[in-house]
Amino acid sequence: MSKGQLSQEIEKRIYEAAIPIRLRLDPTDSIELTSTPSLPSHFQTFHILGHRNSYFPFLFSKIKEQWLIPLLLLENNAGTSKFSSKSHNIDQELGIRENEFWLEYNGTPLKWHYPIGLLYDIEVKAGKKPIIKEKPTSTLEAAIESHMKTHNITKNEKNLPLSSPWDLVLHLRKYPNDKIIKSPSIDLLKSMYMFSLKEADFIRHGSSKRVMELSKIDQTELLDGLSTHKMSTFILVRHLLGLYASKFDWSAIESSPTLKSDKIPLGLPKAIPVKLYFNGSDSFSEDRYVVFQAPVSPIQNTIPINNIFGEPQPSEYRFTTLFDAIDSLINENNSLHNVIYKNITQPSTLPNSNSQGSPMAHNSSNWTTFWDCTLQGIDLSPNIPLLWLSDNLSYPDSFLHIVLSKKK
Repeated sequence: MSKGQLSQEIEKRIYEAAIPIRLRLDPTDSIELTSTPSLPSHFQTFHILGHRNSYFPFLFSKIKEQWLIPLLLLENNAGTSKFSSKSHNIDQELGIRENEFWLEYNGTPLKWHYPIGLLYDIEVKAGKKPIIKEKPTSTLEAAIESHMKTHNITKNEKNLPLSSPWDLVLHLRKYPNDKIIKSPSIDLLKSMYMFSLKEADFIRHGSSKRVMELSKIDQTELLDGLSTHKMSTFILVRHLLGLYASKFDWSAIESSPTLKSDKIPLGLPKAIPVKLYFNGSDSFSEDRYVVFQAPVSPIQNTIPINNIFGEPQPSEYRFTTLFDAIDSLINENNSLHNVIYKNITQPSTLPNSNSQGSPMAHNSSNWTTFWDCTLQGIDLSPNIPLLWLSDNLSYPDSFLHIVLSKKK
């Protein structure tokens, strides 16, 4: 497989990655809709795939049309519904409004303007153990359990959170305005996405010109690709923006880890847009995590070395690693530094401190011993170049959304 084919395959797998989701309707909303807290067996849960690089509001219409309205039509046939099945505007007559939908996991309302994959990494991969729900009773789940018993299949508890559907509760009422942004409409989401894309463009290139000068057709194509998850359309527009344009041969790093100033690849971004989500500390906020945003240079100066006459040699550079980026942010923020190293005995030296070329050699506290990094559901090595991550694992808004969680 050629370098170009490998890059395309990575891009395809990242963009098409999806999370199986199992929804249950909140009992109070069930009472509002059907006058009973227990739904018919076929409607007790609703299964749907959520693409990691998409957003929950894009799923709300499907959830309403394939789950809630059929549920109420069934109730109508039973003579218990409060609306006419001949209505041309059933959802309005029902009072089911998508901009009032909100999702809950483990008692926490989910921020609908975050990508689905990022929410999963924060709440499941790096979050608390899920609250045990009652035994599933839907027809589909009963069939799955029966199949497992028949074929003597047992659940691996260690892998259960990653292989089982993500259990979420759907709410239709009592929107928590104090915890999440209200009115999760598609128009608002698209507006917030474009703002984030302009911000990322500014960080990468020093201006938002590339996004601002998009034609109306290109902008519509971009947003349609986002909402309908058309990979070909989305990739076409994002390359038009000049994002993810690094052509560096990463295999050359092993043989030559440093670069002379005249060998720096053309087209490098001025900085890489990064957001870090530190999870695992109760002292952060009621969300259990805190977000830090920082532009990070893709390259760094190495320590200058003088020649035998005491004159400095030409500058050399190396690619900024994930460790460099996070370590600098920790050390530049005292409050964050105190939380990261709270109750941790700081070693005097690192195992690699005698290695001049090691990106970890300059620091006396190896936070990677106690924290894991996750991006796009992938556990990362701290020595990966940040530019490679930006080229291959950025979310659709061009940010690297990296989750840090305490090692378990």
